[in-house]
Parts: sequence; C-alpha cells; structure tokens
Amino acid sequence: MEVRLPSKIGPKALSQHPVWEFLNDDGHPAGDTAMRPITKLPVRGFAGRLFGTSVTLADGSRFPAAISDLGFGPKKYRHHFRSLNVFAKGRRFHLAHYFQFWYETQGPDALAAFLGKKRDQVFPISYDISHLAIGPHDVIRGVFEAAISNPIPQDKLMTLLVRGR
Repeated sequence: MEVRLPSKIGPKALSQHPVWEFLNDDGHPAGDTAMRPITKLPVRGFAGRLFGTSVTLADGSRFPAAISDLGFGPKKYRHHFRSLNVFAKGRRFHLAHYFQFWYETQGPDALAAFLGKKRDQVFPISYDISHLAIGPHDVIRGVFEAAISNPIPQDKLMTLLVRGR
C-alpha cells in the first residue's frame, strides 16, 4: 500500500489517486498523519480525506488543487472550514482561513500574488468533486470566496473547533 505524508501529495500523485485518507495509526512508521490512496470511487464521507481536483478561478483559468476538511462543522458554517491547496509553478500554496493568525501572509491577497494575478481575477474559486464523492450538493460543489460574509463569532468558533476535533 502506498503511503505518503500530506506534504508529499502533489499534482502527480493526485492525478494517479485523486482521493487520499489519513491512516490515523500512531504505530505506523510514517506517523498518524500519513495518508493512503482510496481506489474505490466515488467515496461516501469526507472526514480525514483529501480530494485532488482542478479549481476554476474567477478569470476562467484552471489550476490543480487539493481540497480537504469538507463537511466539517454545522451546515451553516461548513464552508468556513474547507481547506484549499493550489499548485502552480512547481509549488504549493495553502490558503489560510480568515480566523487563522497567518491569514495576512497566506490569505486571498497572498494567493493572488502567488499566481501573478489580481485578487478579482482569482476569487471566487469554484470546485466540483462530484465525480469523486457522494454527498450534500453544497459540499461536493462549492466556491472559495475572498471574504466571508458571515464570519463565525469567536466564542462559537472555538467551541466548534474543540468539539469537532
């Protein structure tokens, strides 16, 4: 069985195996954050899984990407927790969430700069993993916005994060 750390799962690995899941095995030599590919598609369930796909930017350009943390949290806030990694120029860019302290250096403006584009050329970013997963429409298809219109109140955010992990 092929096993990789998330940082070693790039466009090539995702083209061969577009869905990966965490081993969650403390005894594995690669550690509990190692991942294995899932070969039977489409999958049901999103927890602990990474999905390789192409995303479409506002200007219509497409880039390989990895999306994870889908379906986490209550329906009202699910889209706040999705994670996005975009691959370009032989590198990976992990887009920070608005509530993470590195948002200023890894947020929407930084992604636009990484891609050599203006923010409005990049956002919104759309994705569709309906060929990889079965689940709620708003989870398998979605949009990453540059700004969240209804941010989670800080006290509720902490409760969701602690309860969800």
